[in-house]
Amino acid sequence: ELLAPAIYVMAGLTAFTVGQRILHVRRELAAKELSLDA
Repeated sequence: ELLAPAIYVMAGLTAFTVGQRILHVRRELAAKELSLDA
């Protein structure tokens, strides 16, 4: 019975981690662009 909730939790954590990674990469790229402009 706990299989479905476990899958939802795993999917949520995966989406959260991917979102954090995307935000981090975008911040790094933005910082690099700013340093290149200067």
